[in-house]
Amino acid sequence: MEILFKDVFSNEETYQKAKFFWQNLITNSAFSATKTKFAEDEILDVPIMENDGNPICMMVFKPLGIAVRVIHHEKIEEGEYDLDFWVDDIAFIEECSGMKELVVSCCPSKENKEKVKTILHEWFSTKQCTLEV
Repeated sequence: MEILFKDVFSNEETYQKAKFFWQNLITNSAFSATKTKFAEDEILDVPIMENDGNPICMMVFKPLGIAVRVIHHEKIEEGEYDLDFWVDDIAFIEECSGMKELVVSCCPSKENKEKVKTILHEWFSTKQCTLEV
C-alpha cells in the first residue's frame, strides 16, 4: 500500500497539503455526484483547532443538508488495511442541528483514495452509505 502524506503530523506543509487533498476530494465528489457547482457560501468549511488529524477537515454542504468529516490517521503496519466510515448526527455546530454527516476515518493511500471516492459518491447521490469496503 502506498501511503500518502507520510509526515503529516510532523510537517506543517504536509499537513496543509493533506487538508487540501481531502477538501478537493470531497468537493469534486460532491460535484460529480450532484452535477452542482456549489457557491463558496453554500459550503461551510468548519475551522479545525488542532492539527492532530481528528478531524483534518469537515465540510457542510448547506443546500444538501449533509456534511463530510475526515479523520486522518498516520501510516499503519504493512499489509494492514485502514478505512472505516459511518453516518452520524452533527452535534457540535448549532446552525447544522439535525443534519447528518459522513465520517471517514482512514490512513490515506492510493488504494483508499479510490474507495473513499466511491463512498463519497454514494453519500452525495443518496445521502446514505450502504457500501462495504
